[in-house]
Amino acid sequence: MLMSLAEPLDRLSVHAHPAFARHRDTALRVLEVDAPVSPLLAGLFHPVLLLPAHIPELPSIQQQLIVEHEMMHLRRGDHVWQHLGALLQAVLWFIPSVHSFNRSLQWAMELGCDRAVLAGRSQSERRSYAAALLAQLSVLARSGQMPHGAPEALAFGMPGTQAVAERIGLIRDASPTPGLGSPARLPCCCRHYAAQA
Repeated sequence: MLMSLAEPLDRLSVHAHPAFARHRDTALRVLEVDAPVSPLLAGLFHPVLLLPAHIPELPSIQQQLIVEHEMMHLRRGDHVWQHLGALLQAVLWFIPSVHSFNRSLQWAMELGCDRAVLAGRSQSERRSYAAALLAQLSVLARSGQMPHGAPEALAFGMPGTQAVAERIGLIRDASPTPGLGSPARLPCCCRHYAAQA
C-alpha cells in the first residue's frame, strides 16, 4: 500500500538531498512517501529505500545516520534474512516459537545494524543517532498511529517504545560487530530468543 503512494526521487533529487550527503552515488532506488512511517528498505531482488517526506525536517546529521542505517542493512544482506524469516513464519505458522524466533531475528538485525553504523563514531554522532530514533517515535505518536504500549513499527522499523528505549541504551556502548554475515548475527539472535523463551 505504501509503495503505491510513494513517488520516486530522481538522481538529481537524491544528489541534492541532505540525507544522502555520504551516499550521493548510490544506485539504490529511493521512493518518498508523505506518510508518518519509519524509513525502511523494501524488496528482495530489487530493494528500494522508502523515505518519509518528514525526514528533511530533521538536522542533516540525523538524516545521514538514518540513511546510513538503511544502507548498512543492504550491505549486510538483512533484507534477504528478513524475507527468509517471513517465509519460515508463513510456512510454520502453527508453531508459536517460530513467531518468537522471527521477532528475535528482526531484533538481532536492528542491533547489529546499530552497532555497525555507530562503530568508531563520536559521542556527538551517537547522540544524534539516538535523537533520530526519538524523533521518529515522536512523529508516529503525533500521527495517532501509536496506541500506548502497542507494538507499532517505530524508529527504523523496530517495534515498541520499550525496544526504542533499549536501543538508545545500547547506543552508548556501540562497538563493531564481529562480521557482517549471518554467522555474526545468529548467535545474538539465539541468545535473545532464549532469553525471551
